[in-house]
Amino acid sequence: MDDVRIQPVLDEGKRKQIADLLGLEVPAGGTLGVFATSAQIDTFAVQAALQAQVASLSRTIQPDPATIRDPLTGLLTHSYFQEAMRKEVAESHRYAGHFSLLILNVDFFSEINRRYGYGVGDRVLQAVASKVTETVRGSDLVSRFGGDEIAALLPKTDADGAWILAERVREAVIVLGIQTAEGIDVPTVISAGVAELRPEEDADTLERRARQALQAAKDAGRNRCFRAGDLEVPDSAKLAKGVAHRKEAFYDSVQALAAVVEARDGYTHSHSRAVGEYAYRLAKRVGFEGDRLETFKLAATLHDLGKIGVPDSILKKPGPLTDDEWAVMQRHPAIGRQIIGHTFHLGELVPAMYYHHERWDGRGYPEGLKAEEIPIEARIVTIADAYGAMVDDRPYRKGLGHETACKILQKAAGLQFDPTLVVLFIEMISEEELGNRVISEPSSK
Repeated sequence: MDDVRIQPVLDEGKRKQIADLLGLEVPAGGTLGVFATSAQIDTFAVQAALQAQVASLSRTIQPDPATIRDPLTGLLTHSYFQEAMRKEVAESHRYAGHFSLLILNVDFFSEINRRYGYGVGDRVLQAVASKVTETVRGSDLVSRFGGDEIAALLPKTDADGAWILAERVREAVIVLGIQTAEGIDVPTVISAGVAELRPEEDADTLERRARQALQAAKDAGRNRCFRAGDLEVPDSAKLAKGVAHRKEAFYDSVQALAAVVEARDGYTHSHSRAVGEYAYRLAKRVGFEGDRLETFKLAATLHDLGKIGVPDSILKKPGPLTDDEWAVMQRHPAIGRQIIGHTFHLGELVPAMYYHHERWDGRGYPEGLKAEEIPIEARIVTIADAYGAMVDDRPYRKGLGHETACKILQKAAGLQFDPTLVVLFIEMISEEELGNRVISEPSSK
């Protein structure tokens, strides 16, 4: 047996392992002596190596929270959630317990981003994530599953319980009350699908059934929650029929709004119909076609919808407006956008309506956009609106002739109006209204 005495540890690797195990710092080139046998020194080195391996494994099992949390919502990441779901599925099978998966989607999320900006979209997603977290139990796991998707693992929960929870989330989201910096309400709705784990079912199949339920909820009109198997996923014929119904609802909504305008001001209505026709004809020449062209005509017809919110004393005043009255009148594009903003299937009408008083030189309102910053839909409506106002008869004056109105448009091209569109518009009027008579350039004097 080796004698127990102070043994110098000559091997550099062993010296470092033992020093780490004992919590010692040995300077480079220094020596370490241990009161032990040579065999015990080897044992110490092995223990130190094993402890280092345990520490490394511990760091792997307990990942850095920054790697498992979505930075925007604070929810679990998709990859971490998937692994947790597989473990939960295995445990539920082992103990024959209930387990459900909820997947929800923020309806019209891309429209929110397009219309109000990505910052508002982020706020919506954060608010929805917060509502889900508040509604589920502490033992449930919640993840940001995709761009606008959130999922929740619901242990010891059957399909009915999961559906009730999803409905609570849906109802809470509707009343979030999110507004833009301009005070415009942002509608928030979700669709959701839930599926309960079946015997011998794996995690991938469970997720697929939950997604089918989510898609069924969307196909049925959104803003609702379905359990897997409640309804069949619509076939292509049913989907086409649903699209047709939504299109009919779209046109019905526009006609209802047009009736409101007509009841408020007969002149505004007749002018709006004329503007819609002029704008439609110009848009065809620009290259609009199909649904885009038809939708644009509706937008042009409703371009003055916001005047519903302007007092009669200003709207019907026969003479010039005061500065204060003009400030009130200038709010009508924002009023129109706010009315349309509450109805997502009318969202495509907004650019033509909201920006049709912007000017090519940037001196218009409501945002002072200039040149091609202004949506082309609005630039078209601007010309059609001005032309229609000039040629229409008013109670206090006779309308101008087509040629005179066109010369005024030419003079303001590059200032108030898109110069390229003015050329196309005048060509259109020359061919369709004046029998191909050429309209000369206005005098520069």
